[in-house]
Amino acid sequence: MGKETKIAWADSTVNAWIGCAKVGPECLNCYAEAQEKRFGRAVWGVNTPRYKTITAEGSARKLNREAAEAGKRSRVFMSSESDFFDAHPDCVPWRKEWWDIVKDCKNLDWLILSKRTQLIPSMVPPDFYSGEYRHVNLGGSVGVKASLSRLDDLRAVPDWGGLRFVSAEPLLEPLGTINLSKIDWIIVGGESTPSNRFRPMQEDWVQEIKDQAEAQGTVFFFKQDAARQGKHSHEFQGKQHYNLPMFNG
Repeated sequence: MGKETKIAWADSTVNAWIGCAKVGPECLNCYAEAQEKRFGRAVWGVNTPRYKTITAEGSARKLNREAAEAGKRSRVFMSSESDFFDAHPDCVPWRKEWWDIVKDCKNLDWLILSKRTQLIPSMVPPDFYSGEYRHVNLGGSVGVKASLSRLDDLRAVPDWGGLRFVSAEPLLEPLGTINLSKIDWIIVGGESTPSNRFRPMQEDWVQEIKDQAEAQGTVFFFKQDAARQGKHSHEFQGKQHYNLPMFNG
């Protein structure tokens, strides 16, 4: 399962498996859960089985070949419909397999975003700090103040060569003062739902983050406002901010 994506900060998505469990208020209107329910896959919850995607490896290797042939690196969002650092027992052997695949696919800039950042050090492979994973970028999802500790979790991962990034999506409240030291990139976006159930995002919350990012040398990316799916604006204050960091891969 590798496909082009409408997620503006990535070129493609790959899901080694599908399924997750909600861990915070950002998860309330999870788009992935809603999508999988339409497919009839009840894979959300602490004790429910995860669904392994058997075509994902082939898709990842194809994306890697295509990037090499084009001479242009491609950004791949890993686990858009799961959490790569999920502690569910189904995921343990799959994650081990996928670290080998990710390591091989060096023409891709992997973007691994998690709400379980505290588990990252215990779930990376033994050779993660060898320099072979510079093309892997680790992110934390932070949409409320209570989740800001995920930035500390990212900083606690010893340098491995890749970037650290933050996705403030969906941004549900003002985050206040943020320590962005060692955070290379911050993405901000409002909630998207199929109906009008989306929770609002205020412009001053975004401005506060943008100002702090610029002051601390962190690249700022604005994805979208909060709106019903298909009704979004991708501009902030009349301007598109699709800013990308310099990846190390």
